[in-house]
Amino acid sequence: MLKEALIDFDISVSYENMNKNKVYIEGLYVMFEESGFLSNKKKDGDFTVKFSDSLNCLIGGRGTGKSTVLETIDFVMTQSVHDENLLDFICKHGNVYLLFQCDRDEYIVEFISPYKEDDDNILSRFEEERPYQYGRRYYFNRDRIKKYMLKKYLNLYKITCSNVKEMDISNIEKVRNKTKILSELYDNRYSVNDLVRYASGDEINRFIYDLMFKNKELEPFENKIKIKAKSGLSKFLRDIESILKSRREDVKKVLDPFNETQKGTLKIDYIQNDLVLEYPIEEIYKSKFSSIINRYNIKRENLEGFIFYIIDKKGLINFLKSSINKDSSWINPKEFLEFTEESSFKVIDSNKTIINADIAKALISDLLIYATDDKNIDTWIGYFKNYFRKLEEYTILFNINSREDNKNLQEIYKDIKNLSLGQKVVAMLDFILGYGKYNNDFRPIVIDQPEDNLDSRYIYKNLVQQLRKTKNDRQVIIATHSATIVTNAMSDCVLVMDSDGVHGWVKNQGYPGEVAIKKEIINHMEGGIDSFKHKILIYKEALEK
Repeated sequence: MLKEALIDFDISVSYENMNKNKVYIEGLYVMFEESGFLSNKKKDGDFTVKFSDSLNCLIGGRGTGKSTVLETIDFVMTQSVHDENLLDFICKHGNVYLLFQCDRDEYIVEFISPYKEDDDNILSRFEEERPYQYGRRYYFNRDRIKKYMLKKYLNLYKITCSNVKEMDISNIEKVRNKTKILSELYDNRYSVNDLVRYASGDEINRFIYDLMFKNKELEPFENKIKIKAKSGLSKFLRDIESILKSRREDVKKVLDPFNETQKGTLKIDYIQNDLVLEYPIEEIYKSKFSSIINRYNIKRENLEGFIFYIIDKKGLINFLKSSINKDSSWINPKEFLEFTEESSFKVIDSNKTIINADIAKALISDLLIYATDDKNIDTWIGYFKNYFRKLEEYTILFNINSREDNKNLQEIYKDIKNLSLGQKVVAMLDFILGYGKYNNDFRPIVIDQPEDNLDSRYIYKNLVQQLRKTKNDRQVIIATHSATIVTNAMSDCVLVMDSDGVHGWVKNQGYPGEVAIKKEIINHMEGGIDSFKHKILIYKEALEK
């Protein structure tokens, strides 16, 4: 192994002290239940696994439990699960315990798995008990499950004794502020399907914002609106351009330093859209329209059409300024008359007043001023908050030439939404890992089979390089079928999973430089020894050239 360490000296030898702030999972313990999937090798006892504080790779055939391990960790730490079936599957196991190291303190996270009969619905164990009700249905609700689990089934303990031999129950104290500590211990589990979904639609906007700004002093844009009265609305309308400009500058201060660290790979792009939201005309004018149409020869839809017409003519901001200033001089009464009903026997018989130029002028002034009546200020506040919320767009621009076969091609950046599935996955993983390092996020990161749909040309140049940079500062736990990830990123711990279809267990565990682990990698990831030897013969000529 020393020889291999020297071959890969750039990742095996460090010129700096190890990161002492690293937060990592030391081990996972799942109590055995016959109905559960995870077990020991003998299939009759508890499932246990010890992790490295660096890069851990779970390998093995399909259905051996790799994803189950990651899903269990993620569920216990986030109290979040995708669907009812996965919740039921995890809860079929016994109690789950995770041992964490954080700032030289050790914590135990305990999940008390709820018991249920085979014909019971697992969702019934995640809400308050009620009297029996025939035909009662249960509905999957993530927020309710999370809240109930934190209250009933999840405990956090701090170990106060550093000497394992002397430790007993008196050296373990229950932590009260468990939600805060849990957020400091764990980041998230990223599945390829989720990453592709985020990258393919509007969710990418929220994903980037949540990841980049949740720990920054950059508040949500809608919080910039601090209007309480008409005077506040007037000031806001005067300042809106400077507010937008200031926001662009604030975002740029956050994005530019990060983009510089990712030069040649990706960059985060930010724009303020030319957004047009539906004006709240119906909400503002509902009662006003009713009083006018009952007296004059004009229909509700025509009144609404007139308001839209003058807003489009002047622009919403100037329309509201005119309303506050009570200035309707820019609106010609003849324009209003075009929206009225023509005089007819039906109109005359209805005893409605026929609108002339003088009445039109008075109605125009009344309608304009009413737009910013005190009772309507809250509606405009809500409108502009929603406008600011939807105005911003963040996306990832990925250099499609940052791949292994790149022969010094020029950088070509494309919006992640327009990339292939494989490119989307690598761009998302590059962003997650790159930003974690840039932001000094030392919490464990769990990634489920990142090579699924991944363009193989990008695995070594992008993903492997990011993992090499990340693992010294941050624990990474990956379930993978890619030998390139396991061997080239130099995993510090390879966990080989096996299964008989009923239970899954850890068959072997060790460093990829160990002969036994090398054989496991060849058997599970290269098709076996004969297949691997054949590959060497096929590729030999190309490698020698």
